[in-house]
Amino acid sequence: MKRINLNPKWHDCFRNSFKSVIVLVFIMLVIGSFGRLSKLLEIKSVEVWELSQKVDHIEQQLEMIEDENIVLAVQAKEVKAVQLSEDQIKKLLGILIPKKKDQERFMAILKCENGTHQPDRVNVNKDGSIDLGLSQINNRWHKKRVEEMFNQSFEEAMKQPVNNLVYAAYLYKESGNFHLWACDRLVANK
Repeated sequence: MKRINLNPKWHDCFRNSFKSVIVLVFIMLVIGSFGRLSKLLEIKSVEVWELSQKVDHIEQQLEMIEDENIVLAVQAKEVKAVQLSEDQIKKLLGILIPKKKDQERFMAILKCENGTHQPDRVNVNKDGSIDLGLSQINNRWHKKRVEEMFNQSFEEAMKQPVNNLVYAAYLYKESGNFHLWACDRLVANK
């Protein structure tokens, strides 16, 4: 049997056609991927645009809140502390300090520490610390606790006479005495 020899060029052509088909399929896949990729990019760009709009809106809201906070801070600084009368102070002490004898002693200490009952009175101590407010609360020893308790700066909280008396009563209840006030010794000696 004699073998028929096909034109070797036809075989090369078939082989080249197969390669061409593979290349064409690859190109079609790449082009198809670009189409899907462009759709995906289009969707993602819309999502990015929507997110940027949301971010812009949130930033505008934050600016408005910051502006409101600045206005409130200015207004808070403009609010003057109310000065309580001696009778009002006695009524508050009646609520805060249960024993009549201790109420009277603390009233005497208040008169010694801050005779005019000024709610914003400041005394600077030798060590540079300050005593502030109606009960002359010291910032060195009590600043952190006051700020935590009243959620305000030490100065804001202690210039409010009710806060100041509440904190003084807290100190009295924690220590069981009035020894934290320098005037306690003076009042005790009278």
